[in-house]
Amino acid sequence: MSVVILCEKPSQARNIGGTLGIEYKHDHYFEIKKSGLLPNGATLVWSVGHSVSLKEPHEYDVKYETWRLEDLPIKPQRYEYKVDESKRDLFNTMQKHLAEAKIIINATDAGIEGTHIFFSILETAKIDTTNKTLKRLWISSEEKSEVLHGFRNLEPIEKDLLRFERGKARAISDWYLGMNTSRFATLKAKEKNPNIPKIAIGRNMQVVLSMVYQRQKEIESFVSKPFYELDADFVSDQGDYRGRSKLKFDTKDELNTFIEKNELVPGKNFEATVSSITKETKNQNAPTLLSLSSLQKLAFKKYKYSPDKTLKIAQGLYEKRVLSYPRTDSKYISENEYEYLKDLVSDLKILLNIDFEPIYKPLKKHVDASKVTDHYALLPTRKLANLSELSVQESNIYLEVVKSATALFMAAYQYEETKIVTTINDVPFHTTGRIEKIRGWKEILQDVDSKDTILPSVGDNQKVKGTLLESEGRTKAPKAYNEGDLIELMEYAGRTLDDEEYSEEREILSEIKGIGTAATRSGTIEKLFNNGYLDLTDKKIVNVTDTGISLCKLVEGTSLVSPVITANWEKSLKDIENGTMKGEEFLMTIEKEVTNINEKITENLDTTEFKAKDEDAPSCPKCKRGKIINKGQVFGCTQYKETGCDFSIFKTIAKKELSNKQVRDLIEKGQTGVVKGLKSKEDKEFAAILKLKPDGKIDFIFPQNPMCPKCKKGEIVDKGKLVGCTQFNETGCDFSIFKTIAKKTLSDKQLLDLIEKGQTGIIKGFKSKEDKEFAAILKLNKDGTINFIFPQNAICPKCKKGEVVDKGKLVGCTQFPKTGCNFSVFKTVGNKALSEKQLTDLVVKGKTGKIKGFVGKSGKEFDAKLILNKDFKVEFDFS
Repeated sequence: MSVVILCEKPSQARNIGGTLGIEYKHDHYFEIKKSGLLPNGATLVWSVGHSVSLKEPHEYDVKYETWRLEDLPIKPQRYEYKVDESKRDLFNTMQKHLAEAKIIINATDAGIEGTHIFFSILETAKIDTTNKTLKRLWISSEEKSEVLHGFRNLEPIEKDLLRFERGKARAISDWYLGMNTSRFATLKAKEKNPNIPKIAIGRNMQVVLSMVYQRQKEIESFVSKPFYELDADFVSDQGDYRGRSKLKFDTKDELNTFIEKNELVPGKNFEATVSSITKETKNQNAPTLLSLSSLQKLAFKKYKYSPDKTLKIAQGLYEKRVLSYPRTDSKYISENEYEYLKDLVSDLKILLNIDFEPIYKPLKKHVDASKVTDHYALLPTRKLANLSELSVQESNIYLEVVKSATALFMAAYQYEETKIVTTINDVPFHTTGRIEKIRGWKEILQDVDSKDTILPSVGDNQKVKGTLLESEGRTKAPKAYNEGDLIELMEYAGRTLDDEEYSEEREILSEIKGIGTAATRSGTIEKLFNNGYLDLTDKKIVNVTDTGISLCKLVEGTSLVSPVITANWEKSLKDIENGTMKGEEFLMTIEKEVTNINEKITENLDTTEFKAKDEDAPSCPKCKRGKIINKGQVFGCTQYKETGCDFSIFKTIAKKELSNKQVRDLIEKGQTGVVKGLKSKEDKEFAAILKLKPDGKIDFIFPQNPMCPKCKKGEIVDKGKLVGCTQFNETGCDFSIFKTIAKKTLSDKQLLDLIEKGQTGIIKGFKSKEDKEFAAILKLNKDGTINFIFPQNAICPKCKKGEVVDKGKLVGCTQFPKTGCNFSVFKTVGNKALSEKQLTDLVVKGKTGKIKGFVGKSGKEFDAKLILNKDFKVEFDFS
């Protein structure tokens, strides 16, 4: 009995075929070996994604090649699929083997879209399934054990039939809405301005555009207003602290009235009372696991990867079998996945170069099979990646997923929270402090905002001195969106709806995880940019263009401006999958909706202005007649068809997508500023100025490199993880500076200051080995080493009043002449000169990390930590 397995793409075919055993490889199919799972072997064929798609209007009737109002709406008698001609040979192979099969196994991606691909191929190939058995392989990873488990437990096809009806109904509805509203809007708009480009309207695309436009309007119309707050500084024998009243006043008069009523005078010293102190130990469990959307947001925030780029990287890792199915909306796993991760913990520790005692207690926050639908959360597979075989970008994304999974087995983050309420004339002022107790999972998922706030040890009912402070602030406009925010905006679109009016719609959007799917969101965003409806400012803020604004105004008042349309569609589509609604019924409601949308577009025409595509575009520097406009992958001249002017600039140069401003500068000024993030063929990053040559070609101009401060002959150039002297090979000059110092990546300016001026300004965000943040100036020594210079002297750990300052051979307390505080630390201990950082760690933290090179009385070298004992004397710690 012949068995044919249909995969969605070649990589999937290779992985599944490799697991089952490939006997013979042919151009477009594999012959699978006989086995216990497949006693007669099998034939494995594959598509390349959507090898078939719904036909275009003109493929039903040639009259639709010309856009005319009288031909609308376009409604085929029967919706049909067509073969992508570039994949014709592949399709013919699938068709031949599927027709001959007795058993067909659907091995496409587990989900609505994969199911739609499978059945649309069968339908287009006209495969009669009457006498065939259809089965479903449903897996979330192409890792070998999961593939084998899936083939041992093939599912019946019945659920897939309803999934296909749902997927097809959605595809046809989006086709009908897009084709008819886009043509109608374009033709009506051209009545006002014949030179405008074609308008592209899509359901999800328009909802996202309208939400961004709404935020943009809110920001533009926002008027900042002042507000006033009342705080207080408190002084006690144990130390100083600040309290906040939690009161906010809209006007100065309101503040003054409150001050008079409570007999408070700003700037005056009052006797205050510590009215309450509460201490509580709190635990935070590891964050939820990563879905594609949360990974995309994280990757944008941390690495500035666009959502589409992150998806492509994750897809590549999936095809290498080191990452589970990437297009997942889930943040949960089942017990099965937890168990295999549990077996991997030792290897994960080695991969991340960390050590911890694993805790094997699954939490509902992470492990809940009832919340796993088509796919579970993003996970590393059993086959851990060799990082040396991954690109930098792949490593970044892979390690984020690995860290997320590893955190499940680490201790909770534990901290002690102290709350002090201090009153002045019965007005309470609140102070909160936090001290970290157990770092736990934050060892690998660092929260940069988490810092210790240590409060003085005041007592209940203690009297302290308080000084009132008035502060004035201003209300801030809503935050503008960046690319990473758009993914979250789509996923949590229900949050933009009024809770009372749209409670059901909010619930539906929450259940389906917003607009689009993990698989389609980044593509929707890309279309908005490619169609010229959105662009990015130099600060990477998303901006609605003039064209985008015109489109938003045109569809104002229609269902396309709100995520409610998605909630309503999804409710019906879910009914189709559950078998309580027919696809034809749903399509009838969409036809009525499109009629309503087009009627509203007609109403909005009078109040909508349209600019021609090239109205504000820069003039062509070559022919001087045309305008340079966006043509998709390039910016090109409008005179190409008329005069043959072939001037063009690719949007992406040296793997770097140029901003609109950089392209305009190149055209109008002949060159850009310094463009960072360009990449060589070897994937090495570099920075350069782009210069437009008279023949239209582009040259790189490299910014001048600084002279080596050590040999005075070479130049300092980028060498990957460091910058170093060009004379290394010629004269052996080994001057170099690592780009990352104390876990802080230095900016180009900071590196330049260090090389040319010998020191930087104050740099924040350095981290010690214990992950404590500190600020310092970097100083370049004559021998090429770098020291930290700390901008402020540390408080004496012994008396708590003086400062620890440099006293020549030692550092010591400034209170020695006044109070006799004799705290001091010699700069050289055990014949080892301590660095500025080691001295600071000893004074501030009471200990250093392990220091190498101490010399004992016998002359032998040894390594040790330094600590301050209870008498504040320095001791060696050999632990």
